[in-house]
Amino acid sequence: MAGYVFYALEITGSDVKVDKIVRVTAVNTDHEFKIRDHFDESSTTERDAGLTETAGPDGRQSRYDMMSKLVAKFREWSPAIFLGFNTIVVGERFLRQAFYETLYDPFLTTSGSNGRSDVLRMVQGTTIHAPGAIALKRDSEKKYDMSLEGLLRANGLPPELPPVEACIALCRLMNDTAPEVVSTCSRFSYGASVPAFLEEEPVVVLGSSKFDKISVLAVVNVGIEPSRPSVSIAFDLAINPDDLLHLSDDALAVKLATSPSPLKRIRHSSCPILTSFDELFPVGGVAPQELLRRASVLINDEAFRRRLLFATPPQSLAPQLENGVERERVPRMASDTDRELMARFHDVAPAERRAVLDKLQDEELRRMGGVLLSGTA
Repeated sequence: MAGYVFYALEITGSDVKVDKIVRVTAVNTDHEFKIRDHFDESSTTERDAGLTETAGPDGRQSRYDMMSKLVAKFREWSPAIFLGFNTIVVGERFLRQAFYETLYDPFLTTSGSNGRSDVLRMVQGTTIHAPGAIALKRDSEKKYDMSLEGLLRANGLPPELPPVEACIALCRLMNDTAPEVVSTCSRFSYGASVPAFLEEEPVVVLGSSKFDKISVLAVVNVGIEPSRPSVSIAFDLAINPDDLLHLSDDALAVKLATSPSPLKRIRHSSCPILTSFDELFPVGGVAPQELLRRASVLINDEAFRRRLLFATPPQSLAPQLENGVERERVPRMASDTDRELMARFHDVAPAERRAVLDKLQDEELRRMGGVLLSGTA
């Protein structure tokens, strides 16, 4: 059985466009969260430390060297489930960007037989499906304190634990008190399992992923978003589909674009909080038999599901601009040829790297490789 890789990042700020990872700590555990290996490497805190420096101005290794060691260790630990605290929202973006900018596979943590999860999602899932299995406290505004330190304090764990050790401690606790939730979260660490589950179940309970709010929806699968095969569209059964069946295409599009929309996007790689519908589990104030009836309306009407899919308001995939400048270089999948050249870039002698870069098909990869060689990454 694959183990887990817990990781935490130290970053110079919160802007993926300019801020960089300067330290990575990681721990490899087995499926029972027993520690097998450690990783802890730092790089220069200067933002202009690239491939040409063996050490930065502050005496630390270059960022490229740190990321190279991290890639080697992550490959050694694979296959595994990679996770941290709220890493799907924050950490993964920086990690993928750092891999991308150093010409490594940005999708290392989800490629092959690897999966990704999130300790915060496990906590939320436990709170929903195993109430009382993990303690929560409310802050002064009566919101759940879902901070890492707050969760440690609420559960009698040392609040001074470093982030990686804190995540492991929480997972051990949940594995003892709610093993079925941990198992479910591990299952949905693999993107392919998400659409398969949605297609198998007539009604699915979808947990909220908001940081300080615990809520659930009963949904039914509509299908894969036409323009994004890694996203499923689900229908919120709190809304009666009978009210939409006879709308014109234009009126349906307007309804779907109105907040709150009856359609919910579920990214396959986001480790969503999903479980089978249980008639004894309260969801949204609608009687269980009515939820099942509403689901059957969509399940038995393929034409209506297609109308919903193609009327879904598109989610922009264009790069976000700030004063006309792209805010962040979004990692994208390289071609097979470019992936082979990226691997060769790291293997050849330094004098041969420019010739490898010149063969890359992707202009952005060539540009980032040039930045590495010039020492301004």
